Amino acid sequence: DSISPMIIPVFECLHLYIVYIIINNCMMLIKYSYLKSRCDCSSTLSPVALVQSLRQICPCCECMFHRAVSKSAGAVLHRFLKKVGGAVFVLLLCVVLFTGAASASGEGELEDYSGTVNLWVDAGGYFELQSGCSLDKCAKAVSSAADLCKIGNGESGTLYILTRDIYFTELMSSSVFGEEGFVGTFVGNGFTIYNLTISSLSENVGFVGTLGESGALNGVVLSNARISGGSKVGGLVGYASSGGKIIGCSVVHSDIEGSDYVGGLVGYASSADLNVDYCTVTNCSISGKVGVGGLVGFANPVCAGWCNVENCCVSGSSNVGGLVGYANSEIVHVSYCNVINCMITADGSNTGGLVGSVVKGNFTSCVVKNCTVAGIKSSGENIGGLVG
Repeated sequence: DSISPMIIPVFECLHLYIVYIIINNCMMLIKYSYLKSRCDCSSTLSPVALVQSLRQICPCCECMFHRAVSKSAGAVLHRFLKKVGGAVFVLLLCVVLFTGAASASGEGELEDYSGTVNLWVDAGGYFELQSGCSLDKCAKAVSSAADLCKIGNGESGTLYILTRDIYFTELMSSSVFGEEGFVGTFVGNGFTIYNLTISSLSENVGFVGTLGESGALNGVVLSNARISGGSKVGGLVGYASSGGKIIGCSVVHSDIEGSDYVGGLVGYASSADLNVDYCTVTNCSISGKVGVGGLVGFANPVCAGWCNVENCCVSGSSNVGGLVGYANSEIVHVSYCNVINCMITADGSNTGGLVGSVVKGNFTSCVVKNCTVAGIKSSGENIGGLVG
């Protein structure tokens, strides 16, 4: 996964071409050896002179020499390679490049997944991580960056399960999947996705562009990501439109940047049925303009519990919070969440260690510890350790 899917076919073609050259030269040497053993005067001629052309004529034994050359096995094979070798190489080049392009563009089907999986499961009012869970649903294996791009919007009731760590090497211009609303369940399975880089000017940008009604992210870990977009930008999800679950997920050592509604985990949440539990954002930089939060940029509404934002820098113009930038619904329920060792700054109004601005919402048993909350400009107003 550390090599681009389009580079791999090029390497394959180079290998094929090198093999062709080696075989071609071996045939020339075979022909030279044959001629040397059959022609009395061939020892006085150089190998190049002997094998330069199949029509090379020996000055001393013309008939025997020409007959030997034309009938030798090495000469026949050499003649075949010279005539069709180039065409075969071009054909193979087209085949492998087409195959590589299809793989890189996300075409093709994912393989079925069999075996057990590590899952965060509902244990009766709370979630816990369980190892070796058996599966009773349709499951697909995700083993590469190309596989991730094949997911699209997924299928409801289907699990998409990581089978190994994945390293991105290419700059992406859009979210990896979920452009119109991911409705399946993506499972991290104890593995990590590294080096995702997205640069876009559009909205709804993140590892998952839009999380749909039945969509879920379970145990997904994103590390060393660089995600930049317009509005509604998040490390994992740009826009949570109509429900879903984000359980046991983490974003670490990453930079998340956008214009409005930017969050370390979710940019914009607008569904009462969205649950965010046992998630962490650690050692990240989250920056934007209006509605910037360490966990969620804009919550309208959302239910979150047992989440931590730690060692992060959260900055914007207004409505900037260590956990939530802007809460605008009485169905915003946040409990047992912590903001630790963070820098929260704004050059405008409404800056808080926990939440930048609260129109409506409920925050229970939350802690802000060892944080700096500041307004960059003297004109900044509504700055608070908990709520701006």
